[in-house]
Amino acid sequence: MIAKAEVASDNLILEHFTQNDGITFLSQLKRVAKKAALISTPKTFIPQYSNANPYENHRSLWEREKRIETIFGRY
Repeated sequence: MIAKAEVASDNLILEHFTQNDGITFLSQLKRVAKKAALISTPKTFIPQYSNANPYENHRSLWEREKRIETIFGRY
């Protein structure tokens, strides 16, 4: 059974993925969200690099019109 939720949320996570991994993540978010998905990312690329925790690194910029709406459309 595939878990579903009325609303799925991504708060400042997406920019930590590469573009390809981010597309996979958004596709999965869309799959589980029955009604809507709330996505929050920085408006501009903010460099962030950490040797201690590579998962903190910013790897991509996600502009609504060019990336997110391609997968989700407009809600």
